[in-house]
Amino acid sequence: MGQLLFKKVFWDAIRGGTKRTTVRRWATPRVKAGQRAWSPGVGWLMVESIERVERLDQLSDTDAAADGFSSAAEMRAALRAIYPHAARDGDGDGDEDGHRPGDDRAWFRVAFRTEAPEATSGAARRKAVKRTATARVPTTGKTTAKTKTSATWKSTSSSSAATSRATSGSSRASSLAPSRPNRSSHPSSRKSSSRATRDRTSPA
Repeated sequence: MGQLLFKKVFWDAIRGGTKRTTVRRWATPRVKAGQRAWSPGVGWLMVESIERVERLDQLSDTDAAADGFSSAAEMRAALRAIYPHAARDGDGDGDEDGHRPGDDRAWFRVAFRTEAPEATSGAARRKAVKRTATARVPTTGKTTAKTKTSATWKSTSSSSAATSRATSGSSRASSLAPSRPNRSSHPSSRKSSSRATRDRTSPA
């Protein structure tokens, strides 16, 4: 992932699309065409192209307008203020100025476009959903097993509790029911029994 830093005064122009290029002083390109680059304060940028600029006076007013300036002269003045040592840090070829190749710098013009916040958030959402779905695959079985075990335990506990309550209720009902007298021990029962015995033993 590359990175492009901009001064705060350029943030609104980049967000509004009036600044679509930037000229940098690098020893080697730090971003590549087709690469996303993060810009603090702005967001994600998509690098569309990068080209080396031999001299600043090659840049036209059209180039300056794409860079957010009103004229090429204004852009060159801003670049010289940003890179005050540009005249002394070489031209990137390491030949006649005494610098070794790779030690000196050159101008590079980078064209880019901003990425819509909803597109970025949508990509982030899709990745998050994919990660969540992947993470849930092994967990689902465990969760189901735990749920079934818990349901079985609850069902067994409920049945045991119901049986216990029914038994307890029956015992309580039995203890509260009024006791009936034993007919065999009642005097009238004994008399009726004796009379029935005499009737069976008496001759007809």
